[in-house]
Amino acid sequence: MDDLNQTRQQFPLSFSLFALASSHRALATQLFREINLFPGQELILMQLFQQDQQSQNRLSQTLRLDHSTVAKSVKRLEDAGLVIRRRSPEDGRVTLVSLTEAGRKLESCMLTHGTSWRAFRRMLSPNTKKRC
Repeated sequence: MDDLNQTRQQFPLSFSLFALASSHRALATQLFREINLFPGQELILMQLFQQDQQSQNRLSQTLRLDHSTVAKSVKRLEDAGLVIRRRSPEDGRVTLVSLTEAGRKLESCMLTHGTSWRAFRRMLSPNTKKRC
């Protein structure tokens, strides 16, 4: 018996979870690449759907991600026109992240049409004549 089959038999749940996560990441990477986003950015969007206008620091803490990872993801979301960044009027050291109209529209589309990858890709596609 080879090592992979032995591991699969000894730890079936762990192996299955790892295989599922790996497959999901590969699919997400491919689909997000088509719309110029990266896997993980949907988590930031979902956080902003729950509560708009959050600091990058709070997003980092909530998602348990490094601040630089969140900053890079937010920059890409901003470039895609889904969020805007601005300095807090109360504390200029704090960067606030808010959904744009396109970002808010994406939320309503996701709620209306579900969160399937096909629907998500269609909502963001530049070739789509009419978005939600």
